[in-house]
This record gives sequence, C-alpha cells and structure tokens, in this order.
Amino acid sequence: MTQRWGIRFVLALVFAALAAGIALAAAPPAHADTNDFSFDSMHVDYDLTRDTGRHADLTVTETLVARFPDTDQNHGIERAIPTTADGRSLHVEVKSVTDASGKPLTWQKESEGEAGFTVLRIGDEYAFVHGEQTYVITYTMRDVIHQASGGVQQFLFDVNGTGWSQSFGEVTATLHVPAGLAGSLNGDAACYQGAEGSTQKCTISRTDDGYDVTASDLGPHESVTMSVGFKPGTFAVPISVARLLVWLLLGLAVVLLAVALVVRIRFLGNPKGTGIIVPQYQPFPGIGVMEAAELLDERDRAFPALITQLVVSRAATMTRDDKGTEKTSDDIYSLTLVDPTVLDEQDADAARTLFGSAAPGASVRLDPKDRTIGDRIRSLLLRAGRSTRAQGLIRRKLTPLVFVMLGAAAVVFLLAVISIFIGGMVGYYAWVHWVALAVVALLALGAGALTLPLERRTEQATPAYEHLLGIRDYLRLAEADRIKMLQSPTGAETVPAPSGEQLVKLYEKLLPYAILFNIEKEWREVLGHYWETTPTEVTPELRPMHGLVFASAFASHNFATTVSTSSGSHSWSSSGGGGFSSGSSGGGFGGGGGGGW
Repeated sequence: MTQRWGIRFVLALVFAALAAGIALAAAPPAHADTNDFSFDSMHVDYDLTRDTGRHADLTVTETLVARFPDTDQNHGIERAIPTTADGRSLHVEVKSVTDASGKPLTWQKESEGEAGFTVLRIGDEYAFVHGEQTYVITYTMRDVIHQASGGVQQFLFDVNGTGWSQSFGEVTATLHVPAGLAGSLNGDAACYQGAEGSTQKCTISRTDDGYDVTASDLGPHESVTMSVGFKPGTFAVPISVARLLVWLLLGLAVVLLAVALVVRIRFLGNPKGTGIIVPQYQPFPGIGVMEAAELLDERDRAFPALITQLVVSRAATMTRDDKGTEKTSDDIYSLTLVDPTVLDEQDADAARTLFGSAAPGASVRLDPKDRTIGDRIRSLLLRAGRSTRAQGLIRRKLTPLVFVMLGAAAVVFLLAVISIFIGGMVGYYAWVHWVALAVVALLALGAGALTLPLERRTEQATPAYEHLLGIRDYLRLAEADRIKMLQSPTGAETVPAPSGEQLVKLYEKLLPYAILFNIEKEWREVLGHYWETTPTEVTPELRPMHGLVFASAFASHNFATTVSTSSGSHSWSSSGGGGFSSGSSGGGFGGGGGGGW
C-alpha cells in the first residue's frame, strides 16, 4: 500500500511539471524595449550634382550596420529622413532599401511620422532579426544647399541625426563633388560631433572628389554635422515660401500699424476745435469742477479740486484734527458744510454726495482709512463721468472703420500665432524669423490698441474744453498781464476796477483749476501774497489752509473703498531629434533619426 501511494505521488509531480512547462510555453514573452540595440557603424555617400537650372540634386546612400539581441525583440529599424529645410521642400524620393547583398527588404512609409520627416519602417512584421543586420537606404533630394549670410552657400548636413536612442560605434560620410563643381568649393569645411549644440570637432579631410568625415563612439542622441562651403552663386537656392510669408506678414503688420495711427489721429481722436484759446477767468457755465476734471482726464485731481472749491466758495470750512502744532502728512482734516447755496448745481450735487446731506452743519472727517468716505468719493467720480456723458461731452466712437481695423489686427495677430505654431512643428524658421513673427504679433496688438473704441471728447465738448484751456492760460499769465486783461474791454464787463479784495475773491475761484492743471504751487505763491497783504473776511480761515488744499493726499485713490475706485477710462491723446549647430555654419538639415520596432 505504501509503495502504491509513492508511485502516485511521483506521477503527480511529473504531471504538475509538464503542466507548468506547457503554461510557460504558451505565455506571451515579457515586453522588450525595441530601442535596446546598437549600431556598429553608419556610412553615408552624398553624390552632389547641379542641373541645368543650377539647382542642387543629391543622391544619398546610407549603410547602417545594426546589432540586435538574440531574443525575439526587433523586426527591424525605423529611419526618419528630413523632408524640409530652410522652410522649403527637399523633394525626398526613396529609391531602394536593401540588405548588404543588395536583396530588397520589406519597408513602408509611416503616415504618422514626425512633421517634416519621412519615416521608413524597415523589416517584416512576421519575422524577428538577431545579431548583425545591414540596411542600405538610397534616396534622392533636391535644393539641398543652405544659403548662409554674406552670400556663402553650404552643404550642411546632420549625417545620422540626434533622433536615435542607440549608440554608434563609428559614423563616416563622403561628399562626392563632380569635376565641374570642384572649382566652386571655397575651402571652408568643418565637422562636429556630439549632442545638440556641441562644438566638439571630428575629422574632416579633402579627397580627390570632395570630403570625408569620420567620428566614433557616439552615444544616444548624438550626431555628426558635416559642413562644406561653396562660392556665392554656385547653386540656385529657391526662396522659402514659408520664410517669404514671414516678411510679407511683417510688412503687412507695419502697414496696419501705420494705418491705425492715421485712423486714430484722423477719425478717432478728439475734435480739433477752433484752435483759438482765449484766456478766461470764470468757470464754464454748467460745468462743475468734477466734470472739468473728467474733460481734462485728471480724475486723481478731481477730489482735491472739489475740496478747494467748497472752501474758497465759503460753502464749507476745513479744520485739522488736533494733533499738536506741527502739521504732518498723516494729519486728518474735517469739512463742515456752511452754505451750499453759494455753489452751482453740479458742485452742490457733489457736496450732497460728499456730506451725505445738504443741511448746514453737516460734516465729514476725511480719514483715508474710512471706507464710507472712500465710497462717497468713488460715487463722486462716477457721477461726474455720468454727467459728462449725459451732456454729450464724452462718447465712445463706434464706427464701421473701428470694427474693420480691429478685425484686421486680429487676423494679422492670428496669422502670426499660426505661423509660429506651424514653424515650431516643421522647423521652417531661423532665429530671425521667430523674432520677425514676434514683432508682427506685437505690431498687430499695437494696431488693435490704437483703434479700440475708447471714449473721446465730442464736438459738443469743444467750447467747454477750450474754455478750460483758457483758464489754464490765464493762470499762467504774469500778474501784470492778468490785470491788463481784467481791464480790457471784454474783462471790464465783469471786473470794471479790480481791487485787492476783488482779486482775492476772483483768484480764489481759480484755485480748483490750478490744481486740475497741476500748477498749484505757482498759483499758491500768487494768491498767498494777496492773502497776506489784502484783508478779507475769509483770510483768517484760509491762511492756515492754503497749503493744504493743494495736497495730493486728497486724491481719491488714497481713500479706502469697499470696491475698486475705477470708473472707466477715456483717452485723449530641424531633425528627428533636433540638429545641432556646426559652428558659424549654422544647423544642418540632413540626418534625422530613427529607432527599432
């Protein structure tokens, strides 16, 4: 019985081993990296000729010796051949793909190859390759000469390209030049090896009919660049359509910007008006100081001007919070409403908004940290803007010409962006073309900005605007000229014989406008003299205040608000893995790259 159970146990072990073997045999092999192989060597023959039209024709024969592992990993290799250079087609045509004996190999073009390359997949998908394998690829190209600066022409190629994940034991290449072109060689030749941007030189030597290059021990993503110079005019080098379009686009952008400037000045600018500015010493009827700030585009000075208007018109008084005798920039002042009836309608509305009441005795503390006062100031600015719009003094110009210009700017900008995007994919451009396209985009944005439908003064605003400029000119006159003007036939209608006190009252009315025109310092000196020498009933109150009313600390943007203080605005006024540079020669456009599959 014991022997029988032992036999059964042995048989069970045998059957279990057999089942395990069958399962292992049926299981799919572990995934292998198809790029895990190397190249013993690569040699390329370049046969360069020139046709009757002086175009450069090239026949390329590449011989690659690959070494694959003994495992069933690879079916063959993929080779990426560049199809464009300098923004033009190289007219690549594959002639044959064979092994070392000349036997044709199975191959096909990959439709999803990297942009700017023809990708050849060489090998049989139903068979694996092992050990040493030789691939001979023959193809033709056209217009392969690179036009360098100074008229120099170059045969400039990456031999193997930086797109390979494999190492190369040796890379060699030979350029064959027919006897008829030998005299056109200028003697400049260079060879570089390494990763993209490398300046490591390799061996290049003159032969009877051209040049040889030799490099060894190249790692993954390392290439060899061969550069041979020809005299200017040796070959006809077609102009790249893509690059030509860049310069056409740049010219279009320059013209667009020039047209935008003309449109802005001629059609979208402020009205010219009469051009005659007569000095004025009275505010324009129906235009308060806040509205005047809107017309002059001086919002930051609107609130200081309003405070000054309230004080000098005797509508309000101002006091400084008691912090001692020394005035500082941190002092806080209070306004008290005395007699709002002396204000015109616009300034009276502003006073009601600021004080929150029109009753005499209402006061407000001008604390920059107080959000309530900040919101009131913001409301004042918004009301002034609405008032000028309601009176038709400011309007946004929307004309068909504006939309045409904005559309043209958008189209040019989009063309620049699309060109940058496409050029980045196919490697059409040199650095100068990237700069040109960036300039195109900026010019298009500038043209669009110039023709944006911003708000402008209208023809209806011209009398008020020129009147304000007249006040500015009056403020800038010398004292004798101001007195003379007041005593002129026109001035005498209002001020027949200005006395010192009359001048003080007149000049005080102009204080807010001196602030708007940013000439308060000069005007303060003028009026300060009268305050000191001419007794008036308001001199004691104004004397301690006359330096304050010009302070920019009362600008609206210095006050806290619950929301933004903005109230709108208007204006018055190139290989599979990448090639690398071959010194002064520039980057090559041969080579490409590839891998296993």
